[in-house]
Amino acid sequence: LVTLTVAGAIFLSVLNLRSSVGIELDTIFKVFGYDVQMVFSEPQPVTRIQRVASLVPGVTRIEGWGFGSALPFQPDGTEGNDFTIFAPPIDTPFVVPTMEEGRWLEEGDTNKLVLSRQVVRDNPYLQVGDTVKLDVNGDSYRFEIVGIMSLTGPPFAYANFDYITRLTGAPGQSVVGIIGTEQHDAASQARIGRELQERFKRSGIPVSQTITTQQLIGAQAQQLDFFVYFMLFMAILLAIVGGLGLASTMSLNVMERTREIGVMRSIGAADNAVRNVFLTEGILIGMISWVLAAILSLPVSYAFATALGNAFFERPLVFSVSPIGFFWWLLIVLFVSSLASVLPSNRASRVSVRESLSYE
Repeated sequence: LVTLTVAGAIFLSVLNLRSSVGIELDTIFKVFGYDVQMVFSEPQPVTRIQRVASLVPGVTRIEGWGFGSALPFQPDGTEGNDFTIFAPPIDTPFVVPTMEEGRWLEEGDTNKLVLSRQVVRDNPYLQVGDTVKLDVNGDSYRFEIVGIMSLTGPPFAYANFDYITRLTGAPGQSVVGIIGTEQHDAASQARIGRELQERFKRSGIPVSQTITTQQLIGAQAQQLDFFVYFMLFMAILLAIVGGLGLASTMSLNVMERTREIGVMRSIGAADNAVRNVFLTEGILIGMISWVLAAILSLPVSYAFATALGNAFFERPLVFSVSPIGFFWWLLIVLFVSSLASVLPSNRASRVSVRESLSYE
């Protein structure tokens, strides 16, 4: 019972954790609504990027984004923790911000800045309404913080495209092409990424890297899959050990209740009736372990979500419960407990009255 309960708690907790990870990845990447990201070896005019990319079938939108590395300064003049500035067009559909405080960028903003939650965690002195001194690519500028997004992960901020590209010395140019496609599955993104790279190469625009959104999601998920699969493997091993333990317990139970079986036989109990008594007891033990495992999995799931979230995302994951996990573990428990009880219950059904009376 204890082994099956622990195995169930681990199994359910891991599936709950996988659900939490899925929610976290969706939260992180839903803000990036694009499909393919092309990184060029040198800044390119956005109009040229758009003209070349539009020749590839399946491409629906092309944008050039500005980028910059920012180092903030604390009120006392000391350096804070650096972050990356993204500068998309104001009308971009590829960013769907969820604002915790303040507002998103608007038309006409110049030195305005929207921070991700991670930047604020790294630099807690930064607040909406503050004007902060930033060292952008080696030169100092002042930015007004107008909003904070509820998004964790790498520290980054958003600013105006025209303003950032002027600061970085490449007005109207970008080293990154952000592209939306008709189909959003991994195969379509990879195919269009290859076609775009070939098209840019023929146009004399060297591409240093091509990344799809599905690749980014897959890379994040792969880091966690090893832990998930390892824990699932451990849970199945424990379930097997628990099944063997239940089989031993039921066999011992049959031996200790031999005289009781004889009494049942003497009053006319059939083989199936005797067999069903012990089979039902084994399944009932499995069901009790399932209930206990379901209860125990909740705090264990919360602990997993907190520990793994802090390790990979620098904040606890959203606690989530996977209902399908409880169903699958119920099936596994019923199968294991039934299998563990079959031989002992068959042995009980073959005990005769004479054998039971002679048992000491």
